[in-house]
Amino acid sequence: MNSITSFHRLHFYEAVFGPLIEVKDEDEGIVALIGKDPIWFPEYVKEGLSHYLGQRVAILRTDIKDKTYLIRLLPSENSPTSQMALQCDQGRS
Repeated sequence: MNSITSFHRLHFYEAVFGPLIEVKDEDEGIVALIGKDPIWFPEYVKEGLSHYLGQRVAILRTDIKDKTYLIRLLPSENSPTSQMALQCDQGRS
């Protein structure tokens, strides 16, 4: 497995969102490719992320004990919810 040399570590209350494309093992953690952004996470996040491969996710880093990373599944761009939000946004223009 190729090593990713450049990645970002989320700061407290920083979020990333997009399609979860890949999860790779790296030294002392994992690197998840979310959209075009390689993001570093501690090893224990891997199990939670693996369920979302190929789907759009939002991940928030917190300072909450036992909830350091909150992972949320986002609707796909083709889902009715996303289409409705897009229509609402276009109506505001």
